Amino acid sequence: MSPEPTKHSETGASSIKRWGNCPGSVRLLRGRPQKPTAIYAAWGTVAHTLMAEAITKVWTRQRLDKEIGRVITQEGFTIKVDQEMVDCVAFYVYDVVFTKANQAFFEVMGRAPREEEYRDFVFVEQPIHLKEIHEDLYGTADTVVRIPYYKLMVFDLKTGVGERVVQENNAQAKFYGLREWLDGDYANAEIYIVQPRINAIDTTPYIASAENMEQFAVELRRKVLATKPLDAPLIPSEEACRWCEAKVECPAQRALVEQTMLTRFDNLDEVKPPPVTTLTPEQVASVLNNSKIIELWLKSVWEYARNIDVPGYKLVKKYGNRTWIDEQKAIATLAPVLGEALYAPRKLIPLGEVEKAIGKKEFKAKYEAELIEKPYRGEELVKEEDNREKIASKTDLFEILE
Repeated sequence: MSPEPTKHSETGASSIKRWGNCPGSVRLLRGRPQKPTAIYAAWGTVAHTLMAEAITKVWTRQRLDKEIGRVITQEGFTIKVDQEMVDCVAFYVYDVVFTKANQAFFEVMGRAPREEEYRDFVFVEQPIHLKEIHEDLYGTADTVVRIPYYKLMVFDLKTGVGERVVQENNAQAKFYGLREWLDGDYANAEIYIVQPRINAIDTTPYIASAENMEQFAVELRRKVLATKPLDAPLIPSEEACRWCEAKVECPAQRALVEQTMLTRFDNLDEVKPPPVTTLTPEQVASVLNNSKIIELWLKSVWEYARNIDVPGYKLVKKYGNRTWIDEQKAIATLAPVLGEALYAPRKLIPLGEVEKAIGKKEFKAKYEAELIEKPYRGEELVKEEDNREKIASKTDLFEILE
């Protein structure tokens, strides 16, 4: 593994979706103060810290459970390790990393690894520096398992609860695996993107072939070099703009929004997009193709407005729903009053957890046809490359919109 410490890089692994698709974003972000860490990001950092300890110290699940209640200060936030965090980390560590590492070791050695042997082939929070490709390519890999001349596996833990990250051809994970792939002799790299909190229970890897990794190395060099000119182009896209902190001031994104909405923002009081029914099919396609970028731009305006005085608006405190301070105390106090009425009715656990408990293949073979259905929810407009069967368009669409 790379012995050099990870440093902040304008072209790091975690931001490759941005600078790899929009080389000019590096220039636009240079010198900007870093956005304060959000509490959900601090939660994820603590979960990664717990993950690293569990793997490095080869904790059992029972030992990991003892961390519940531990309080960690992270980026100014006080984060308490709870059951959800431990379950998230446990799935990554035991159901994925240790399971796959043990299988690979057994295939080579014919036995399970001893505790002290894990440090020889399982590497956690490893600094990555791809200096052979370019001096400015840095990152930190969550977990890399390598058995020389046999198997290379890259595991990336995602603790968010938003959308599912695509595992196939994932550039960030391939960035992490490239260091070992360049140094070793591997036929391919196995990539695992693990997202326990959104019930991503499929532990089948994406296999990046040797040819795929070679092409990625060439493409990575081309992309990092594209960020270096002072006039590196700004290229708005959903992937590039989503996490870009400069989108609120990006002239290219603004121009794309204006072009898509067929209007200009010189005088915002007079901005009026054309009626939907006057758009040609080609213009409708343009709006649909760029709709996510428009949404991102609008979201960035709202975020920016939180930091300035805006006529007609004010910033106020926001509170969540009421919650029990101490559930056990609430039970002791209210159970004599309400009895069984204090408790919610029993309900089934989520379907994904049932599949996990029984086994996905067994559940599908024995129970799915009899117990599971996918209710019809209407129509959905998707890109042409979607593999679902096309249905007839609604001819009265514009009448509905009018």
